[in-house]
Amino acid sequence: MSSLLQAASLTACNTAFKQDSRSCQSKRSSLRSSARLHKPFVGDRVAQRQASQPRAVCRTPTVCISKVGEAEFQSEVLKSDTPVLVDFWATWCGPCKLIEKPLANMEKELDGKLKIVKVEADPNPGLVEKYKVYGLPTLVVFKDGKVLDGSQREGAISEAELRKYLDKWEVGN
Repeated sequence: MSSLLQAASLTACNTAFKQDSRSCQSKRSSLRSSARLHKPFVGDRVAQRQASQPRAVCRTPTVCISKVGEAEFQSEVLKSDTPVLVDFWATWCGPCKLIEKPLANMEKELDGKLKIVKVEADPNPGLVEKYKVYGLPTLVVFKDGKVLDGSQREGAISEAELRKYLDKWEVGN
């Protein structure tokens, strides 16, 4: 019996209890024993058993895209030996979230050849003003401590477009 039918039978049994208490008690005991046999809450037991075990083991190295502010910008971006792609973003920006995966994939692919840094726009208004960030997300390429002319790009970007964008500025080659 399904648990829904059991509940309906118990409800009917409760209303009929006043009429015939002996037959109702026998129905209740048979319903309880059949409920124990069917164990309708199997999912709960499985979830409890799995809660104590780790779900997976990560064997691939994790990608670390640095999040910097005005204090770290000088050392992380301007004094970097490798080219740096700076992503100006915000927590409330939907398109900023869309480009997280392509950026992470490029960071993994170009490890050591290109550094990707994220600058949150709201707490860093000085950097936003200095680099004339008018829309989010904005990508800017820095090489040898300077912005590459014309490298500033606004809006979401696919992984293929990101590759073309970086190839255009000859970074990561």
